[in-house]
Amino acid sequence: MNIQLTPSFAANVEIKDLNGAILYQQNFNSDQDLKDFIVKYGKSKPGWSLLEGLVRPLRMDSWQHFAEDFFLPTFVHYALKVNQVALKVIASIFAIALDVITLPIRFITAPFYAYSNYNYLEPAHLIEHDLGIAGHDVVNLCYDKKETIVGAPVGGLPQNGSKYTYKGTKKVALKNLVGGVSGRPIEVEKIESYVNVNGQWNWTKQITGSATKPLFV
Repeated sequence: MNIQLTPSFAANVEIKDLNGAILYQQNFNSDQDLKDFIVKYGKSKPGWSLLEGLVRPLRMDSWQHFAEDFFLPTFVHYALKVNQVALKVIASIFAIALDVITLPIRFITAPFYAYSNYNYLEPAHLIEHDLGIAGHDVVNLCYDKKETIVGAPVGGLPQNGSKYTYKGTKKVALKNLVGGVSGRPIEVEKIESYVNVNGQWNWTKQITGSATKPLFV
C-alpha cells in the first residue's frame, strides 16, 4: 500500500453552548499548548452540596430562585430531577419532609447570607474573563487532536508509524451550581497503525473506541 506517512500534528478547540452553537475556537500546533489550554480553561467552578442547601438559601439572583432555595431546596434541586416516576414520588416525600424540618435553620441564616451576598461579587471564570464568553452557566469544551508519529527502524525491524485521533467533550461550569457538573471528559480514541516494508507502508490494525487513558482529566 503506497501512502504518504510523515510526522504531523494538528488540534482544534471549540467552546460551545449546550445547544451546540460555537462561542469560541482556536487551533493548536503544539501538544503542550493544547494541554495547557484544557487544563487552564477546563476547570469548573465548584458546585454547592446538598448540606449547604439545607442550612442556607443558595441563590439570590431572583425572588423565584430565593423562594425555591429557601422553602424547598432539596425538592427542587434533587427530587424533581429523578426520572423514574415511582422513585420521584418517594424522593419528593422525603425531600419535602427534610426541607420542612430544616426550614428554621434557613430562616435564621438567610438575613446574614443576603447581606454577605449583596456585598460579594463572584469572580468571573477564566473563560468569561479571558475569552469574553458571558451569559452561560455551563459550556462544552470540545477538542479534536490528530497526530501522526513515525518511528525509526530498531534492531532490524521495519519502520513503523501510527495515526492518532482524539475527540473529547468536557462540561465546564462557569457559575457555582447546585450539585456542580461532572468533571470527567467524554473521549473517543482512534488509532491506525502502519508498518513500512521495502518502502511501502502497510496498514496493520485499527483501534476505535473509548480512550483507556484520557487525554485530559
